[in-house]
Amino acid sequence: MSEVDNDKNKGIFSQVMQQLQNKLQPARNDLKWNNQYKDIKNNFIEKFKDYGIKIKDVIRIYKNNNHKIKEIMVTISEFDLIKLDNKKAFDSMQFKKIQRDNWENIIKELNNSRSEIKKLILEN
Repeated sequence: MSEVDNDKNKGIFSQVMQQLQNKLQPARNDLKWNNQYKDIKNNFIEKFKDYGIKIKDVIRIYKNNNHKIKEIMVTISEFDLIKLDNKKAFDSMQFKKIQRDNWENIIKELNNSRSEIKKLILEN
């Protein structure tokens, strides 16, 4: 992964990272890390570990969905907006019908793609 991707991820998840820092602040300031507070320490570490796992899952889901959206966009970019068959001559009406059918198919595919992208964006 390039530095640009890392910087982009830091920007996207900066709010989550700030929340994580805020959760850690009490431990930095007040908690004494000795055996007297072993239960508190273990409880804090378990909660912190759970929070870290949740963050990691959100990042994983984001990256997977982003990859899927890129694949959908590549598919969309490869649609043939005008369907041509250079082995056959068409009259005007046949050509219009072929193009209309092609556009209907493209519109269906675009609607399906839009629905899938929307589902991926809203997924958490």
